[in-house]
Amino acid sequence: MDRFLKILGKVGAVFFVLSFVILSGFVSVLIPATSTAFYRAQYRKVDENGYTPVDYVKRQSYFIKDEKSARFIMDMTEDKLVDTMMHAVRYCLYLEDDLNPTVNGYKMQIYRQDELSHMQDVKKVFGGGLIIVAVALTLFLVTLCFGIIKRKSYYNNCRKVPFYALIGVLLVLLTLGILALTSFELAFDIFHKILFDGNWEFQNGVMIEMIGYIFEDIAVIIISVWLGLLALFSASVYLCNKLLKRKYE
Repeated sequence: MDRFLKILGKVGAVFFVLSFVILSGFVSVLIPATSTAFYRAQYRKVDENGYTPVDYVKRQSYFIKDEKSARFIMDMTEDKLVDTMMHAVRYCLYLEDDLNPTVNGYKMQIYRQDELSHMQDVKKVFGGGLIIVAVALTLFLVTLCFGIIKRKSYYNNCRKVPFYALIGVLLVLLTLGILALTSFELAFDIFHKILFDGNWEFQNGVMIEMIGYIFEDIAVIIISVWLGLLALFSASVYLCNKLLKRKYE
């Protein structure tokens, strides 16, 4: 029985780490993805041709059949583009029912059908992610409370497990990161083929021009915040172990 409880405690410690990795990853994505300051900085960038993302979005007005929607895109400004992007983010987070924004009581038609289809798939992926995050939060709180209640047992049997588990997770993430950097286009294609059924290869369109310039910078922010949170987590576990050592040794 004691052996079973020790194994159960170690499994719980692993789930504690995995749940935190998922939660911290979600927070790392959410911070830049919901930041108007981030998008504003991205949309002010000028490429080698002297154009900004706003300029490229404006060009898409020629492909929009609805007159009011075409005029909305033709008159696009930095502020309006940030608002349009934030509307798309809220849509993916189930805070908006329609991807197309409503402006002054008029429902715009700024996206093509293939863009709408793809973003519906993206929304489903976000929905699945939110469910995973909810499960991870539950596991994190349960294992944390169990560790606090059984802190002596944790210290005697499981205090090193969080570090081993975290090292394992980081090695997996590092391997995936290296593979992605080695062939980004292949990794990008595989990622989309696994997650999405609809069309996701666009030559033009408001959506691709609105988000096509942000991937590199948002990835840097996500990775930096994620690693920072994991470092803080490791330091917290280390400090906790030191405090428990004074009490139980």
